[in-house]
Amino acid sequence: MTKVQRIVLAGVLIAVQIILTRILGIDLGVNQRITFAFIAIVVNGALLGPVTAGISGGIADILGFILKPTGAYFPGFTLTAVLTGVVYGLFFYKKEITISRIVLSNLIVSIPLNLFLGSYWLHLLLGSPMNTLLMGRLPFNLILLVVKIVVLAIVLPRIVKEMRKVLKVRAA
Repeated sequence: MTKVQRIVLAGVLIAVQIILTRILGIDLGVNQRITFAFIAIVVNGALLGPVTAGISGGIADILGFILKPTGAYFPGFTLTAVLTGVVYGLFFYKKEITISRIVLSNLIVSIPLNLFLGSYWLHLLLGSPMNTLLMGRLPFNLILLVVKIVVLAIVLPRIVKEMRKVLKVRAA
């Protein structure tokens, strides 16, 4: 894949991520949102690698906030978006898509990044007690973890296989 193709693909996946998060996402109060943007982030990581997926995650977070702000901007959430792209890139770039990779990558993204780091950012931003945030966010994050695993197990192998074929990108 040429450099131009990589930039165009990253741009398209950033746009898809923003649409899935900011337009089609469902806000459940200040600190919870249901969205399928994780599909675009994982595809980005699988096709373009951890560095590009991390940068794309950060860009999507910043552009998404500019286009449709929800609350105050906080760079900690951008850092979490970058780390999420990096994790998915490390697990799926030039690698076979397996259920164990899907489960492990989503455990890492959901628990240390979304639950703990996300709660810490909210603690700093809102001043709410960390334990209260963790306990309030735990059930939602566990449910979303299961949803992500099931959805990705169903769609990710097919999407990545077809996109690799179209883009002439080979797996490991």
